Amino acid sequence: MKNWEEQLADLDSRLAVWRASYEREFKRLAKENGRSLFRRLSPELTEEVHVAAQKAAGEEIIDETSTFLAGLCDYYLSAGPQARALVRARMGNSNEVFPFLWQYAVQSPNQINSASDAGKLRLALAALSIDDHRAVTAQMLDAMGALWIAAVKAGIDPADHFYDVAEVSNPSTSGGAGRMQSYMSGFESSVYFRDNVKPQLAARTAG
Repeated sequence: MKNWEEQLADLDSRLAVWRASYEREFKRLAKENGRSLFRRLSPELTEEVHVAAQKAAGEEIIDETSTFLAGLCDYYLSAGPQARALVRARMGNSNEVFPFLWQYAVQSPNQINSASDAGKLRLALAALSIDDHRAVTAQMLDAMGALWIAAVKAGIDPADHFYDVAEVSNPSTSGGAGRMQSYMSGFESSVYFRDNVKPQLAARTAG
């Protein structure tokens, strides 16, 4: 992926402008819908306001960011160790694009619907690998669990994909609370998997 660092810097700059516009629109729409100092919007109405504010601010850059992240994740999977470390570092220092990386990962289970979507699974796992355990552990495990369950439902055996992406993940503890490589490669044997993923898979089989 050529010039990804320049693309990242450009998106970071333009997303900062977009976010300011989004926040103005959200505040305006929330007020129109009855939000005040003493009254909060319901979760459902908050989501409606969020969607409307995004549309008002312009959704094109969100689509552009999603396309960029898919390309970056694909590049990451085939890059060498130094290039992957650079991706993790540059993304970690991104103020605006980095939050969209997490959204890309956690929204991916909704896109995994058939056996032909194994590539989408790998890109989502690459996004988690790039995140490099910057998310809190519970969120990271939830994201992995959702991807595993979505893959099984789609007829994909996720184990090899988890192991393959683990191989290109960060093996060290520097900059994080734990080794991303070991979290991903050991996910199927983890306590989290036993307590949260396996029961859902068993219920699906029983049903």
